[in-house]
Amino acid sequence: MFGTILISIATLMHFYVCWRTSSVPFIKQNISRKALIVTGILLWAVLFLTRVFGHHGTGILVAYTNRFNNIGGRIRTLHSQYRENPDDLIISGQIESLRKRVYLI
Repeated sequence: MFGTILISIATLMHFYVCWRTSSVPFIKQNISRKALIVTGILLWAVLFLTRVFGHHGTGILVAYTNRFNNIGGRIRTLHSQYRENPDDLIISGQIESLRKRVYLI
């Protein structure tokens, strides 16, 4: 279920980027709509296949699960370190950096 939702979101984002690209004046004038559609489909197919069959055959679900498990572990570690020593500027900086990275994800 998670993989299906993730691929659906990636597909919608890919469609949106291709749609916005087609509105760029240079591309609108120099590239036919058919070529743009074919290119979009090929790029989506490559994205889909690498996400599903990539990561040494484990697929997208295991790759993203591992990523979020690692991030969650780092958050828990930093939180416990911060509770022990709230005045440590290095830990505060790491928490702020991690907060920005999680926001981008």
